[in-house]
Amino acid sequence: MSAAHDKAYEKKLREAYMKMLMAMGKNRFPAPFHGDTSHLPCSPADAARIALTGELSSVLRPSHPENPTGFNLEAQLGRFVLSSKNSVPEFDPRGHPSAESYEAWRKANHSRIGIPSNTYSIKGRGMVACLSDLERRFLSYCEMNPMVLEIRSQYPEWDRKKSASALASDEKLLETDIMTIDFVLTLQSPHTNKVRYHAVSCKTYKELYLPKTIRRHAREVEFLRLWGCTHQIVTEFFFSKYQDVNNQRLLQFMLHTKNIYELIPAAYKFASLIRRAKGSGSLDELIAWAAKQLGLALDAGYTLLGVAHYVGFMVCDHSKELLPETQLDFNEENRRFLPRIDLNLISGATNDDE
Repeated sequence: MSAAHDKAYEKKLREAYMKMLMAMGKNRFPAPFHGDTSHLPCSPADAARIALTGELSSVLRPSHPENPTGFNLEAQLGRFVLSSKNSVPEFDPRGHPSAESYEAWRKANHSRIGIPSNTYSIKGRGMVACLSDLERRFLSYCEMNPMVLEIRSQYPEWDRKKSASALASDEKLLETDIMTIDFVLTLQSPHTNKVRYHAVSCKTYKELYLPKTIRRHAREVEFLRLWGCTHQIVTEFFFSKYQDVNNQRLLQFMLHTKNIYELIPAAYKFASLIRRAKGSGSLDELIAWAAKQLGLALDAGYTLLGVAHYVGFMVCDHSKELLPETQLDFNEENRRFLPRIDLNLISGATNDDE
């Protein structure tokens, strides 16, 4: 790829970002003139909103950042179910090993800003280095997303031209020549035994339109698309209000589970019972009822609730906090707790280009 093409691509990406930023500015302050005060605090419209939502603060959620690769995790529709038959290739097309043998290029203690952590991940096959709390929240999201088969953080990428030049000169690449992608995910493709790779950069919204951030994301896309990996940017607005705490809670329900896949048959029966539930009541009452039908204790019912969400039999309603006292109404037409069940589980996995 020529230098001129690189600059043209970077300019195109910057223009797309700035266009979206200007649109966000218009949406954030609608009709500031002509006597429209609906966007102002303490206005009648604000009072009506508070009465409707019960929330005092008004935060307009920006649309998702522009994505030149055209693939976004949250936009994928269809049924995704994990099973013991799912597997991932030993190496990706770039040559990096799967999570079982993978080692993050940067460690949590390399973080200069944010709240770093080493967080245990089932799909990361151990401790995963997160350099900020935003990355940690995205990790939990991936854990509870059945489309995601494997998680690798701090993924190293570099310019292949520089690498070839250094190799020819018997030199080593400088550490500054290697950049790290926050996450590279291995995703399942529905109804096939193929996998695809998807990279994610976690950035706070205030950083998104800085020139250095735009240049960085342009480089990431340039390097990743050489081997067929898509890319997207995740900000703090990617998550709904209760999404992270709900994901954490569901993961805690599975805390002492030695083998999740051994519980799949029981989780399937549990999800099927939930699907047939009638009336209304608290989440605790619902789980106690379903567990009793299976001859299990309440704690075992909560474990099955976590497993059913993890493998994809159930979908959590993140518009409310998942608490034992959360009230559920199964007479509503739009029942967000309905199980998602896909019986077409195909064994094995290969790279898309094989």
